[in-house]
Amino acid sequence: MAKVLLHHYMPGRAQLGLKTIQSSLPSPLVHEWESIVNKAGIHSHPSASKDIVCLIQREETWIFEHIPEPSKIKPLWDAIKKLI
Repeated sequence: MAKVLLHHYMPGRAQLGLKTIQSSLPSPLVHEWESIVNKAGIHSHPSASKDIVCLIQREETWIFEHIPEPSKIKPLWDAIKKLI
């Protein structure tokens, strides 16, 4: 997801991944990403999962405009949203 966000907001730095999140994404998005990562432990994983799905939902339009063959991925994405 980090590379997807970077590709959206700072395409030239997307290949750098996690190393560049803090300096490349808008501050509110950095804070949200850090919150999700901090929740990615055993006990708070369900909360992190919900948060990342919410983040992806906000970016969904952009993501599906930029991926090849979105019709192949959309059914899986819709199923994931229903589960969370």
